[in-house]
Parts: sequence; C-alpha cells; structure tokens
Amino acid sequence: ADMLIKWGRNGKFLACSAYPACRKTFNIDKDGNKEKELESDYTCPNCSAPMIIKSGRFGKFLACSTFPKCKTSLALDKEGKLIPLPLGYEKCPECGKNTVIKSGPRGRFLACTGFPPCRFSMNIKKTK
Repeated sequence: ADMLIKWGRNGKFLACSAYPACRKTFNIDKDGNKEKELESDYTCPNCSAPMIIKSGRFGKFLACSTFPKCKTSLALDKEGKLIPLPLGYEKCPECGKNTVIKSGPRGRFLACTGFPPCRFSMNIKKTK
C-alpha cells in the first residue's frame, strides 16, 4: 500500500494508506523524506528479532523490528543507552514473564511484557 503524509501531535509522519489493516508508520525529516531506521545491538526480549531506535514524544526508544506483529518497546536514557532493570525485578512478580522499562507522561515505569493480559506495572523513582 502507498504511504501518506499525516499530521500527529509530534508533527508530520508517514502512515500506511491501508490503515487500520496496516499500521506501519515512519518518522520523516524536515524535507518530508523517510528517516532511516537506526539499527541497534539489542534483540527483542519477546521474539528475538532485532530492535531499532525510534523517536517518540517521550524521547528515543527501542522498538521491535517486526512491529506490529510484536509490539515490544524499551526505554532509552538521554545518552541512548538501555536503562537497567531494578535488581530483583527482571521477571514479573505476578506472571513470571520478562519486565521492561517504559517511558510515559509521568516518567519511567516498569512493565510486564505479558501485557495484556498481565497488568503489572510499577513506578520507578528517578536517580541522580
């Protein structure tokens, strides 16, 4: 399907014209060209596919390259490094799946990769 330029709260982006069946989107630069997806050294903790670096409204993050099939995303710090998990919380205390750090409007939080149906999440205090 063709890609269309759309407007969102973060500016212009490319979106698949077959939405909602196709949910593929790309960031675009100031000239309207598709930004190159930046590869990372990380693999998806859920499906083992390569992760790519993307920009969102809460900063840069890692996204699974198989999106929308796998919707896993991981928060990055200001230097673009993966934020380490709090000690003792590598696995979800409710269902046993892996946990990941995400960024949201109220800051970073720990979330279960089993969402949904597992709804475990926990706020993370900022450290200096």
